[in-house]
Amino acid sequence: MPPILELQNLSKTFTSQVALDAVDLEIKCGEVHALVGKNGSGKSTLAKILSGFHNPDLGARAFLHGHEISLPMDPEHRRMVHFVHQDLGLVNSLSILDNIGLSDGFRTHGLHRIDWKHSRVRARRALAPFGLDQLDLNVPISRLTSSERAVTAIARGLLGWEEQAGLLVLDETTASLPPKEVHILEAAMNQVTSQGAGILYISHRLDEVFAFADRVSVLRDGRKVGTYATDDISQEELVTKMIGKTSYEFEPLSEPTDRIVLQCRSLTADGLQGLDLTVCAGEIVGVAGILGSGREHVADVLFGALPLESGEIFINGQSVKRLSPHNSLEKGVVLVPSDRMRRGILQQLTVRENITLPRLGPLRSKGLIRRNVEAAEVRRWIKSVELSPPEPERPVGTLSGGNQQKAVIARALRMNPQVLILDEATQGVDIGAKRGIHNLIRKAARQGSAVIICTAEPEDLPNLCHRVMVIHNGSFVNELHGASLTQENIYQSCN
Repeated sequence: MPPILELQNLSKTFTSQVALDAVDLEIKCGEVHALVGKNGSGKSTLAKILSGFHNPDLGARAFLHGHEISLPMDPEHRRMVHFVHQDLGLVNSLSILDNIGLSDGFRTHGLHRIDWKHSRVRARRALAPFGLDQLDLNVPISRLTSSERAVTAIARGLLGWEEQAGLLVLDETTASLPPKEVHILEAAMNQVTSQGAGILYISHRLDEVFAFADRVSVLRDGRKVGTYATDDISQEELVTKMIGKTSYEFEPLSEPTDRIVLQCRSLTADGLQGLDLTVCAGEIVGVAGILGSGREHVADVLFGALPLESGEIFINGQSVKRLSPHNSLEKGVVLVPSDRMRRGILQQLTVRENITLPRLGPLRSKGLIRRNVEAAEVRRWIKSVELSPPEPERPVGTLSGGNQQKAVIARALRMNPQVLILDEATQGVDIGAKRGIHNLIRKAARQGSAVIICTAEPEDLPNLCHRVMVIHNGSFVNELHGASLTQENIYQSCN
Protein backbone atom coordinates (compact mmCIF):
# COMPACT_ATOMS: atom_id res chain seq x y z
CA MET A 1 0.00 0.00 0.00
CA PRO A 2 1.22 3.55 -0.64
CA PRO A 3 2.04 5.65 2.45
CA ILE A 4 -0.79 7.57 4.09
CA LEU A 5 1.24 10.72 3.73
CA GLU A 6 4.41 11.42 1.76
CA LEU A 7 6.21 14.77 1.79
CA GLN A 8 8.92 15.68 -0.69
CA ASN A 9 11.28 18.68 -0.70
CA LEU A 10 9.37 20.40 2.12
CA SER A 11 10.99 23.75 2.93
CA LYS A 12 9.96 26.81 4.92
CA THR A 13 11.81 30.10 5.28
CA PHE A 14 10.95 32.89 7.73
CA THR A 15 12.70 36.09 6.59
CA SER A 16 16.37 35.10 6.99
CA GLN A 17 15.82 31.86 8.93
CA VAL A 18 15.44 28.50 7.20
CA ALA A 19 13.10 26.51 9.45
CA LEU A 20 12.84 23.49 7.10
CA ASP A 21 15.26 22.61 4.31
CA ALA A 22 14.13 20.09 1.66
CA VAL A 23 12.68 17.56 4.12
CA ASP A 24 11.31 14.22 2.83
CA LEU A 25 9.01 12.18 5.08
CA GLU A 26 6.60 9.29 4.68
CA ILE A 27 4.11 7.81 7.15
CA LYS A 28 2.81 4.31 6.50
CA CYS A 29 -0.61 2.84 7.23
CA GLY A 30 -0.84 1.48 10.78
CA GLU A 31 2.46 2.90 12.00
CA VAL A 32 3.48 5.36 14.68
CA HIS A 33 6.18 7.52 13.11
CA ALA A 34 8.08 9.67 15.61
CA LEU A 35 9.66 12.99 14.70
CA VAL A 36 12.43 14.20 17.02
CA GLY A 37 15.01 16.95 17.15
CA LYS A 38 16.29 19.82 19.23
CA ASN A 39 13.99 22.75 19.96
CA GLY A 40 13.93 24.89 16.85
CA SER A 41 14.85 22.00 14.55
CA GLY A 42 11.61 22.41 12.56
CA LYS A 43 9.29 19.81 14.11
CA SER A 44 6.42 22.13 14.97
CA THR A 45 6.86 24.08 11.72
CA LEU A 46 6.27 20.85 9.80
CA ALA A 47 3.10 20.16 11.81
CA LYS A 48 1.84 23.70 11.23
CA ILE A 49 2.36 23.33 7.47
CA LEU A 50 0.25 20.17 7.52
CA SER A 51 -2.49 21.99 9.45
CA GLY A 52 -2.48 24.93 7.02
CA PHE A 53 -1.17 27.47 9.53
CA HIS A 54 1.97 27.98 7.42
CA ASN A 55 2.40 27.73 3.65
CA PRO A 56 5.49 25.83 2.45
CA ASP A 57 8.07 27.33 0.12
CA LEU A 58 7.72 26.68 -3.61
CA GLY A 59 8.76 23.22 -4.78
CA ALA A 60 7.22 21.18 -1.93
CA ARG A 61 5.08 18.19 -2.92
CA ALA A 62 2.64 16.14 -0.84
CA PHE A 63 0.87 12.83 -1.52
CA LEU A 64 -2.08 11.34 0.37
CA HIS A 65 -2.51 7.61 -0.30
CA GLY A 66 -0.39 7.99 -3.41
CA HIS A 67 -2.40 10.89 -4.88
CA GLU A 68 -0.76 14.28 -5.07
CA ILE A 69 -2.48 16.97 -3.02
CA SER A 70 -1.93 20.68 -2.47
CA LEU A 71 -0.46 22.30 0.62
CA PRO A 72 -2.26 23.72 2.43
CA MET A 73 -4.75 20.87 2.13
CA ASP A 74 -8.20 21.45 0.73
CA PRO A 75 -11.20 20.73 3.05
CA GLU A 76 -11.74 17.21 1.69
CA HIS A 77 -8.19 16.09 2.45
CA ARG A 78 -7.97 18.13 5.65
CA ARG A 79 -10.89 16.07 7.02
CA MET A 80 -8.63 13.00 7.10
CA VAL A 81 -6.05 14.61 9.40
CA HIS A 82 -6.62 15.24 13.13
CA PHE A 83 -4.29 17.42 15.21
CA VAL A 84 -3.40 17.93 18.84
CA HIS A 85 -0.97 20.84 18.76
CA GLN A 86 1.76 21.78 21.20
CA ASP A 87 -0.18 24.86 22.36
CA LEU A 88 -3.31 22.63 22.66
CA GLY A 89 -5.57 25.02 20.71
CA LEU A 90 -8.01 25.54 23.57
CA VAL A 91 -10.09 28.69 24.12
CA ASN A 92 -9.44 29.75 27.72
CA SER A 93 -12.66 31.73 28.15
CA LEU A 94 -14.88 28.83 27.06
CA SER A 95 -15.90 25.80 29.13
CA ILE A 96 -14.68 22.24 28.77
CA LEU A 97 -18.00 21.39 27.12
CA ASP A 98 -17.70 24.18 24.56
CA ASN A 99 -14.05 23.43 23.73
CA ILE A 100 -14.86 19.79 22.98
CA GLY A 101 -17.89 20.83 20.94
CA LEU A 102 -15.86 23.25 18.82
CA SER A 103 -13.92 20.30 17.40
CA ASP A 104 -16.70 17.81 16.73
CA GLY A 105 -19.64 20.16 16.31
CA PHE A 106 -22.96 20.31 18.17
CA ARG A 107 -26.05 18.18 17.57
CA THR A 108 -29.22 20.26 17.30
CA HIS A 109 -32.89 19.49 17.67
CA GLY A 110 -36.13 21.45 17.56
CA LEU A 111 -35.71 24.98 16.22
CA HIS A 112 -31.98 24.31 15.75
CA ARG A 113 -31.34 24.39 19.48
CA ILE A 114 -28.22 22.61 20.76
CA ASP A 115 -28.79 19.18 22.30
CA TRP A 116 -26.81 19.84 25.49
CA LYS A 117 -27.57 16.41 26.93
CA HIS A 118 -25.88 14.77 23.95
CA SER A 119 -22.93 17.17 24.24
CA ARG A 120 -22.43 16.32 27.92
CA VAL A 121 -22.57 12.56 27.29
CA ARG A 122 -20.06 12.92 24.45
CA ALA A 123 -17.67 15.05 26.55
CA ARG A 124 -17.75 12.66 29.52
CA ARG A 125 -17.20 9.70 27.20
CA ALA A 126 -14.12 11.43 25.74
CA LEU A 127 -12.68 12.29 29.16
CA ALA A 128 -13.49 8.96 30.85
CA PRO A 129 -10.38 7.01 29.68
CA PHE A 130 -8.21 9.70 31.33
CA GLY A 131 -10.11 9.64 34.64
CA LEU A 132 -11.47 13.19 34.24
CA ASP A 133 -15.10 12.41 33.44
CA GLN A 134 -16.18 13.80 36.83
CA LEU A 135 -14.90 17.31 36.07
CA ASP A 136 -17.46 20.11 36.04
CA LEU A 137 -17.94 20.52 32.29
CA ASN A 138 -19.03 24.15 32.73
CA VAL A 139 -15.68 25.19 34.25
CA PRO A 140 -13.69 27.54 31.99
CA ILE A 141 -10.54 25.99 30.53
CA SER A 142 -8.51 28.77 32.18
CA ARG A 143 -9.27 27.30 35.62
CA LEU A 144 -7.88 23.84 34.86
CA THR A 145 -4.41 22.65 35.76
CA SER A 146 -1.85 22.19 32.97
CA SER A 147 -2.38 18.41 33.02
CA GLU A 148 -6.16 18.74 32.88
CA ARG A 149 -5.88 21.13 29.94
CA ALA A 150 -3.59 18.72 28.08
CA VAL A 151 -5.92 15.78 28.70
CA THR A 152 -8.90 17.81 27.46
CA ALA A 153 -7.09 18.65 24.23
CA ILE A 154 -6.03 15.04 23.67
CA ALA A 155 -9.51 13.71 24.40
CA ARG A 156 -10.94 16.20 21.91
CA GLY A 157 -8.40 15.19 19.26
CA LEU A 158 -9.27 11.51 19.62
CA LEU A 159 -13.03 12.08 19.73
CA GLY A 160 -15.02 10.85 16.77
CA TRP A 161 -12.09 9.17 15.05
CA GLU A 162 -13.72 7.45 12.07
CA GLU A 163 -11.09 7.68 9.34
CA GLN A 164 -9.85 4.13 8.76
CA ALA A 165 -6.77 5.37 6.94
CA GLY A 166 -6.41 8.90 8.22
CA LEU A 167 -3.54 10.60 10.01
CA LEU A 168 -3.33 11.73 13.64
CA VAL A 169 -0.67 14.36 14.40
CA LEU A 170 0.40 14.64 18.06
CA ASP A 171 2.74 17.61 18.55
CA GLU A 172 4.46 17.46 21.98
CA THR A 173 1.08 16.35 23.33
CA THR A 174 2.45 14.60 26.43
CA ALA A 175 4.60 17.53 27.64
CA SER A 176 2.15 18.30 30.48
CA LEU A 177 1.04 14.73 31.17
CA PRO A 178 2.10 12.56 34.11
CA PRO A 179 3.02 8.91 33.36
CA LYS A 180 -0.47 7.55 34.18
CA GLU A 181 -2.17 9.54 31.43
CA VAL A 182 0.63 8.79 28.94
CA HIS A 183 -0.09 5.07 29.23
CA ILE A 184 -3.79 5.69 28.57
CA LEU A 185 -2.84 7.74 25.51
CA GLU A 186 -0.75 4.79 24.31
CA ALA A 187 -3.85 2.57 24.40
CA ALA A 188 -5.78 5.14 22.37
CA MET A 189 -2.92 5.33 19.84
CA ASN A 190 -2.95 1.53 19.47
CA GLN A 191 -6.66 1.66 18.73
CA VAL A 192 -6.11 4.30 16.04
CA THR A 193 -3.29 2.38 14.28
CA SER A 194 -5.16 -0.93 14.50
CA GLN A 195 -7.75 0.61 12.17
CA GLY A 196 -5.05 1.26 9.58
CA ALA A 197 -4.53 4.93 10.39
CA GLY A 198 -1.09 6.45 10.91
CA ILE A 199 0.27 8.66 13.69
CA LEU A 200 2.92 11.36 13.41
CA TYR A 201 4.25 11.53 16.96
CA ILE A 202 6.33 14.65 17.65
CA SER A 203 7.99 14.44 21.04
CA HIS A 204 11.09 15.27 23.07
CA ARG A 205 10.49 12.32 25.44
CA LEU A 206 12.77 9.68 23.98
CA ASP A 207 11.55 6.92 26.29
CA GLU A 208 8.09 7.37 24.75
CA VAL A 209 9.55 7.36 21.25
CA PHE A 210 11.08 3.93 21.84
CA ALA A 211 7.96 2.66 23.62
CA PHE A 212 5.39 3.84 21.06
CA ALA A 213 7.01 4.37 17.65
CA ASP A 214 7.81 1.94 14.84
CA ARG A 215 10.15 4.39 13.08
CA VAL A 216 11.73 7.70 13.99
CA SER A 217 12.93 10.57 11.80
CA VAL A 218 15.49 13.06 13.11
CA LEU A 219 15.56 16.76 12.25
CA ARG A 220 18.58 18.95 13.01
CA ASP A 221 18.72 22.63 12.06
CA GLY A 222 15.78 22.19 9.68
CA ARG A 223 17.26 19.24 7.78
CA LYS A 224 16.40 15.57 8.03
CA VAL A 225 19.34 13.57 9.38
CA GLY A 226 17.67 10.22 8.64
CA THR A 227 14.84 7.79 9.36
CA TYR A 228 15.44 4.70 11.52
CA ALA A 229 13.49 1.73 12.85
CA THR A 230 13.38 2.12 16.62
CA ASP A 231 14.53 -1.50 16.97
CA ASP A 232 17.73 -0.68 15.06
CA ILE A 233 18.98 2.37 16.97
CA SER A 234 19.85 2.98 20.62
CA GLN A 235 18.73 5.98 22.62
CA GLU A 236 22.31 7.26 22.91
CA GLU A 237 22.78 7.00 19.14
CA LEU A 238 19.53 8.88 18.62
CA VAL A 239 20.64 11.64 21.01
CA THR A 240 23.91 12.00 19.11
CA LYS A 241 22.04 12.38 15.81
CA MET A 242 19.74 14.99 17.40
CA ILE A 243 22.30 17.23 19.09
CA GLY A 244 25.43 16.39 17.08
CA LYS A 245 27.69 15.43 19.97
CA THR A 246 28.26 12.34 22.07
CA SER A 247 29.05 13.75 25.50
CA TYR A 248 27.88 16.53 27.75
CA GLU A 249 29.75 18.07 30.68
CA PHE A 250 27.65 18.48 33.81
CA GLU A 251 28.16 21.18 36.40
CA PRO A 252 29.01 19.57 39.76
CA LEU A 253 26.29 19.39 42.41
CA SER A 254 27.75 21.52 45.19
CA GLU A 255 27.11 21.03 48.91
CA PRO A 256 24.44 23.34 50.39
CA THR A 257 25.16 25.64 53.30
CA ASP A 258 23.45 25.57 56.71
CA ARG A 259 21.79 28.97 56.15
CA ILE A 260 18.02 28.51 55.91
CA VAL A 261 16.51 30.65 53.15
CA LEU A 262 12.95 29.27 52.97
CA GLN A 263 11.03 27.72 55.83
CA CYS A 264 7.37 26.65 55.75
CA ARG A 265 5.35 25.55 58.75
CA SER A 266 2.01 23.73 58.58
CA LEU A 267 0.98 25.15 55.20
CA THR A 268 -2.63 24.44 54.33
CA ALA A 269 -4.16 25.59 51.05
CA ASP A 270 -6.15 24.25 48.12
CA GLY A 271 -5.17 20.58 47.87
CA LEU A 272 -2.45 20.84 50.55
CA GLN A 273 -2.52 19.90 54.23
CA GLY A 274 0.03 20.90 56.87
CA LEU A 275 3.19 21.00 54.74
CA ASP A 276 6.52 21.57 56.48
CA LEU A 277 9.50 22.41 54.27
CA THR A 278 12.97 23.87 54.85
CA VAL A 279 15.39 24.76 52.05
CA CYS A 280 18.92 26.09 52.61
CA ALA A 281 21.09 28.30 50.43
CA GLY A 282 22.69 26.20 47.71
CA GLU A 283 20.24 23.33 48.17
CA ILE A 284 18.09 21.81 45.41
CA VAL A 285 14.93 20.13 46.72
CA GLY A 286 12.56 18.19 44.47
CA VAL A 287 8.81 17.87 45.05
CA ALA A 288 7.38 14.80 43.33
CA GLY A 289 3.83 13.52 43.09
CA ILE A 290 1.25 12.25 40.61
CA LEU A 291 -1.61 14.34 39.22
CA GLY A 292 -4.08 15.05 42.01
CA SER A 293 -1.55 14.53 44.80
CA GLY A 294 -1.32 18.26 45.51
CA ARG A 295 2.08 18.57 43.85
CA GLU A 296 0.63 20.77 41.12
CA HIS A 297 -0.33 23.41 43.76
CA VAL A 298 2.91 23.57 45.75
CA ALA A 299 4.77 26.05 43.54
CA ASP A 300 1.86 28.51 43.31
CA VAL A 301 1.23 28.39 47.07
CA LEU A 302 4.89 29.06 47.89
CA PHE A 303 4.94 31.97 45.42
CA GLY A 304 1.67 33.46 46.67
CA ALA A 305 -0.29 32.84 43.47
CA LEU A 306 -2.75 30.62 45.39
CA PRO A 307 -4.21 31.80 48.73
CA LEU A 308 -2.81 30.31 51.92
CA GLU A 309 -5.49 29.13 54.36
CA SER A 310 -3.15 28.66 57.32
CA GLY A 311 0.51 28.22 58.19
CA GLU A 312 3.63 30.39 58.10
CA ILE A 313 6.34 31.10 55.54
CA PHE A 314 9.73 32.59 56.47
CA ILE A 315 12.24 34.06 54.00
CA ASN A 316 15.73 34.48 55.46
CA GLY A 317 14.22 34.20 58.93
CA GLN A 318 11.57 36.89 58.41
CA SER A 319 7.90 35.95 58.47
CA VAL A 320 5.97 36.83 55.31
CA LYS A 321 2.70 38.29 56.58
CA ARG A 322 1.00 38.98 53.26
CA LEU A 323 1.94 36.33 50.74
CA SER A 324 1.45 37.49 47.13
CA PRO A 325 3.43 37.34 43.87
CA HIS A 326 4.41 41.01 44.29
CA ASN A 327 5.73 40.48 47.83
CA SER A 328 7.46 37.28 46.78
CA LEU A 329 9.37 39.04 44.00
CA GLU A 330 10.38 41.83 46.37
CA LYS A 331 11.84 39.23 48.73
CA GLY A 332 13.72 37.46 45.93
CA VAL A 333 11.32 34.55 45.35
CA VAL A 334 11.01 33.79 41.62
CA LEU A 335 8.67 31.30 39.94
CA VAL A 336 8.96 29.49 36.61
CA PRO A 337 5.28 28.49 36.13
CA SER A 338 4.08 25.29 34.54
CA ASP A 339 1.63 27.05 32.20
CA ARG A 340 4.04 28.86 29.92
CA MET A 341 1.45 30.19 27.46
CA ARG A 342 -0.81 31.82 30.05
CA ARG A 343 1.67 32.83 32.73
CA GLY A 344 5.21 32.50 31.42
CA ILE A 345 5.51 34.70 28.34
CA LEU A 346 4.07 37.80 26.70
CA GLN A 347 3.72 36.43 23.18
CA GLN A 348 3.65 39.72 21.29
CA LEU A 349 6.79 41.08 22.98
CA THR A 350 10.30 40.26 21.83
CA VAL A 351 12.71 37.82 23.42
CA ARG A 352 14.67 40.80 24.75
CA GLU A 353 11.60 42.36 26.37
CA ASN A 354 10.46 39.08 27.93
CA ILE A 355 13.87 38.49 29.50
CA THR A 356 14.50 42.00 30.88
CA LEU A 357 11.02 43.37 31.66
CA PRO A 358 10.74 42.22 35.31
CA ARG A 359 14.09 43.80 36.29
CA LEU A 360 14.94 46.98 34.39
CA GLY A 361 16.69 48.82 37.25
CA PRO A 362 20.26 47.68 36.47
CA LEU A 363 19.78 48.78 32.86
CA ARG A 364 18.71 52.35 33.65
CA SER A 365 20.84 55.47 33.69
CA LYS A 366 19.31 58.90 34.36
CA GLY A 367 15.85 57.46 33.83
CA LEU A 368 16.64 55.90 30.46
CA ILE A 369 17.33 52.29 29.55
CA ARG A 370 20.84 51.79 28.18
CA ARG A 371 19.95 49.77 25.09
CA ASN A 372 23.52 48.68 24.39
CA VAL A 373 23.86 47.28 27.92
CA GLU A 374 20.46 45.56 27.66
CA ALA A 375 21.32 44.03 24.28
CA ALA A 376 24.66 42.69 25.52
CA GLU A 377 23.08 41.15 28.61
CA VAL A 378 20.27 39.52 26.63
CA ARG A 379 22.79 38.04 24.19
CA ARG A 380 24.64 36.47 27.14
CA TRP A 381 21.46 34.85 28.44
CA ILE A 382 20.43 33.66 24.98
CA LYS A 383 23.81 31.93 24.71
CA SER A 384 23.53 30.50 28.25
CA VAL A 385 20.19 28.78 27.59
CA GLU A 386 21.07 27.91 23.96
CA LEU A 387 18.00 29.68 22.60
CA SER A 388 17.36 29.12 18.89
CA PRO A 389 17.21 31.17 16.78
CA PRO A 390 19.42 33.55 18.79
CA GLU A 391 17.46 36.64 17.75
CA PRO A 392 16.73 39.09 20.62
CA GLU A 393 14.21 41.11 18.60
CA ARG A 394 12.14 38.15 17.48
CA PRO A 395 8.60 37.99 19.00
CA VAL A 396 8.80 35.26 21.62
CA GLY A 397 5.44 33.84 20.49
CA THR A 398 6.98 32.80 17.17
CA LEU A 399 9.53 30.51 18.86
CA SER A 400 9.01 26.79 19.40
CA GLY A 401 7.58 25.85 22.79
CA GLY A 402 10.92 24.60 24.07
CA ASN A 403 12.66 27.84 23.13
CA GLN A 404 9.90 29.86 24.78
CA GLN A 405 10.61 27.86 27.93
CA LYS A 406 14.30 28.70 27.68
CA ALA A 407 13.41 32.41 27.57
CA VAL A 408 11.31 32.00 30.73
CA ILE A 409 14.20 30.23 32.50
CA ALA A 410 16.65 32.93 31.37
CA ARG A 411 14.38 35.64 32.79
CA ALA A 412 14.08 33.84 36.14
CA LEU A 413 17.82 33.25 36.51
CA ARG A 414 18.63 36.82 35.51
CA MET A 415 16.78 38.02 38.62
CA ASN A 416 19.40 36.41 40.90
CA PRO A 417 16.72 34.73 43.03
CA GLN A 418 17.05 34.00 46.73
CA VAL A 419 14.46 31.26 46.18
CA LEU A 420 14.00 29.75 42.72
CA ILE A 421 10.79 27.73 42.27
CA LEU A 422 10.50 25.71 39.06
CA ASP A 423 7.20 24.02 38.17
CA GLU A 424 7.67 21.50 35.31
CA ALA A 425 10.61 23.62 34.17
CA THR A 426 11.77 21.43 31.28
CA GLN A 427 8.43 20.47 29.72
CA GLY A 428 8.62 20.68 25.94
CA VAL A 429 12.42 21.01 26.06
CA ASP A 430 14.72 18.71 24.07
CA ILE A 431 17.27 16.50 25.78
CA GLY A 432 20.26 18.67 24.91
CA ALA A 433 18.62 21.85 26.18
CA LYS A 434 17.33 20.00 29.24
CA ARG A 435 20.88 19.13 30.22
CA GLY A 436 21.86 22.75 29.71
CA ILE A 437 18.99 23.94 31.93
CA HIS A 438 20.00 21.43 34.60
CA ASN A 439 23.47 22.93 34.55
CA LEU A 440 22.02 26.42 34.97
CA ILE A 441 19.96 25.20 37.94
CA ARG A 442 23.09 23.70 39.52
CA LYS A 443 24.94 26.95 38.89
CA ALA A 444 22.16 28.99 40.55
CA ALA A 445 22.36 26.75 43.61
CA ARG A 446 26.15 27.04 43.71
CA GLN A 447 25.74 30.83 43.72
CA GLY A 448 23.49 30.62 46.80
CA SER A 449 19.91 30.23 45.57
CA ALA A 450 17.56 27.87 47.38
CA VAL A 451 15.95 25.84 44.58
CA ILE A 452 12.65 23.93 44.58
CA ILE A 453 11.75 21.75 41.58
CA CYS A 454 8.14 20.52 41.33
CA THR A 455 7.57 17.86 38.69
CA ALA A 456 5.57 14.82 37.67
CA GLU A 457 8.64 13.48 35.81
CA PRO A 458 10.91 12.18 38.59
CA GLU A 459 13.52 10.53 36.37
CA ASP A 460 15.68 13.69 36.40
CA LEU A 461 15.48 14.33 40.14
CA PRO A 462 18.05 11.82 41.53
CA ASN A 463 20.96 13.42 39.65
CA LEU A 464 19.72 16.99 40.09
CA CYS A 465 18.53 17.23 43.69
CA HIS A 466 20.08 16.93 47.13
CA ARG A 467 16.79 15.47 48.39
CA VAL A 468 13.24 14.87 47.20
CA MET A 469 9.97 15.35 49.07
CA VAL A 470 7.16 13.06 47.89
CA ILE A 471 3.62 14.34 48.22
CA HIS A 472 0.47 12.22 48.36
CA ASN A 473 -3.09 13.34 49.15
CA GLY A 474 -1.84 16.85 49.89
CA SER A 475 0.80 15.88 52.45
CA PHE A 476 4.48 14.99 52.36
CA VAL A 477 4.70 11.22 52.90
CA ASN A 478 8.40 10.59 52.32
CA GLU A 479 11.77 12.32 52.13
CA LEU A 480 14.44 10.69 49.98
CA HIS A 481 18.13 11.54 50.11
CA GLY A 482 21.51 9.86 49.81
CA ALA A 483 21.37 6.22 48.79
CA SER A 484 17.56 6.16 49.02
CA LEU A 485 17.21 8.87 46.37
CA THR A 486 16.56 6.71 43.30
CA GLN A 487 14.06 6.89 40.49
CA GLU A 488 12.50 3.60 41.59
CA ASN A 489 11.97 4.80 45.17
CA ILE A 490 10.42 8.06 43.95
CA TYR A 491 7.92 6.19 41.78
CA GLN A 492 7.06 3.77 44.57
CA SER A 493 6.54 6.60 47.06
CA CYS A 494 4.36 8.57 44.62
CA ASN A 495 2.00 5.62 44.22
